[in-house]
Amino acid sequence: MAISQNAVKEIIRDEPIYVKLRQLVNISEGAKNKKGGVMNREQVETALVPVAGMKVRDVEHGTHGRVMFEGERMTLRPGRGSTYEVADPYKDDLLNFAGVNGQLAKTITPATLGRVMTECMARKEKYGLILQDDHVVGITPYRERHPVDTERVLNTIERTIPSADFQRVLVLPQHIVSLETVGVEERPVQRGDLVKAGTRVVFSPIGTTLPVVQSYVLRLACTNGAVTNDIVHNFGYGEGDNLWQWFRQSILKAVRSIDLIIQRWQNLLREEISPADRAVVIATLIRQAGLRGEEAAAVQAQALELPPANAYEAMNLITWASSHIVRDPARVVRAQRVAAEYDAATTHRRICPVCRRER
Repeated sequence: MAISQNAVKEIIRDEPIYVKLRQLVNISEGAKNKKGGVMNREQVETALVPVAGMKVRDVEHGTHGRVMFEGERMTLRPGRGSTYEVADPYKDDLLNFAGVNGQLAKTITPATLGRVMTECMARKEKYGLILQDDHVVGITPYRERHPVDTERVLNTIERTIPSADFQRVLVLPQHIVSLETVGVEERPVQRGDLVKAGTRVVFSPIGTTLPVVQSYVLRLACTNGAVTNDIVHNFGYGEGDNLWQWFRQSILKAVRSIDLIIQRWQNLLREEISPADRAVVIATLIRQAGLRGEEAAAVQAQALELPPANAYEAMNLITWASSHIVRDPARVVRAQRVAAEYDAATTHRRICPVCRRER
């Protein structure tokens, strides 16, 4: 029996929200060696297992496509071919992608919901199923993708950075990987404050984002990692471009940007923050970085214990939070971005409330 258009309109949202793929592993701090922050190759590979075993199958939802519900079991058959079971944590993702109201979906029978979902998915025509062990663990709009081989990324980093130390792996929404790595060379920002140069590499084993290489620095005294905007290279898959040559060249440029970073940080050391301005600077950085609840309280407590006397110390409050306090990977990246913008000469004044006031 065909379901009426009115029934479909009642259940479909006015503005369907495309699925925001659920982060698979909350490993902001977890994907670090607990003994010292450095991960070996085996630990990195273990942390990447949830995404490394995925694949995307682009499908067309044909006239024989069906979405079916049997008790708690949800299956999807895009056409005449294979039928896939939707893994329990990702059923809501499929509802969201189709534009079906999850709360209202709970009030109708499984048979009716199946017919509604079938019609809604048919309207999408084409889409990508993210599969793991032949189960649907995500869904994404149909488009051209460029998967990046995880093992080859690790090999390229190790061959480009002598004695590379992997610092942290973040698995972000949309099955994106952020990998922080440093080399062995140490440089001083000031007496007793040594840093190591490195890189942050962003990629997706299933091609949901374009690869990015960014400069990265690790402070040894506090093991705060800081992403900077000195080097931000994006790969565009142009004709004749070689991905792995681009990776090597970009990683080298990121590592070699350390002198520029240290010089700018030394300038931040000279940018004093008066006691009268300290509270507003800290509050602004906390708000911009999206810190909340216990995270914000931890930064405020740290600032009370060690009041930042200059912009460099203020920046390090946020890098401390992104390295040791914030747990959610996507929010770690937000805090890293704000610290990088506060650090950069071109964007510092936009964030710094003292600089804005003195314009």
